[in-house]
Amino acid sequence: MEPTAYARLVANLAGVDPGSAPAPPPHPDTPTGRGPAEDRPAGERVPTRALLDVQDGSSASGAAGDPIDITPAEVRFAQRLGPLVKSPRATERLLNTYRLIRSTRHVGSRSRFLGGEHVPGECQAVLTLLAIAAGYPLLVDRLLLALQDADRTSNAGTWSQFVAALADPPVRSDPAGAAQEQWLTLARALQECLTPDALDDLDVYRRWGPIVARFSFTP
Repeated sequence: MEPTAYARLVANLAGVDPGSAPAPPPHPDTPTGRGPAEDRPAGERVPTRALLDVQDGSSASGAAGDPIDITPAEVRFAQRLGPLVKSPRATERLLNTYRLIRSTRHVGSRSRFLGGEHVPGECQAVLTLLAIAAGYPLLVDRLLLALQDADRTSNAGTWSQFVAALADPPVRSDPAGAAQEQWLTLARALQECLTPDALDDLDVYRRWGPIVARFSFTP
């Protein structure tokens, strides 16, 4: 998808009507995205999937006050993720799922989710991981597993170090090498999305990984 077209589509999709109601969060008993482990081939490992809680004061909690409107800062960051998102459909999936998750967060003043002028918010981790899920649905579980295991399998202490290490370990591939090439393409796309002012706290990405895993799926 051409970068300018992607950036324009993100801006258009982020233009939420302030009076519109947010989508409700998924019910804890409702499957979201990919199926449970028992539906997978025997022996296939899947990342941990966590429930999405609803914070007090969030739009999804029914509290009046903070609107769900996506801020210009969130739009600008989402626009940086163009290398990960390959189609208008994937872009819509990214923004729609992000809105749902965002509706469960308290986004008032001093919000840890949104961050501040010089403090990147957790929303950057959520947007990045959702962009991977939307743009690389066949690889997102593998990346989330690597993120989940990073404390014992990687020396990475930051998100940028984790991204830099993605191309280092060998990746099992089919005889044509397609899986390996796709993995390297994902690693390069993530490298393109890194900026000095972005959230680099690996623990935040690891904390959100199991929640994003709940919204990942294989087409």
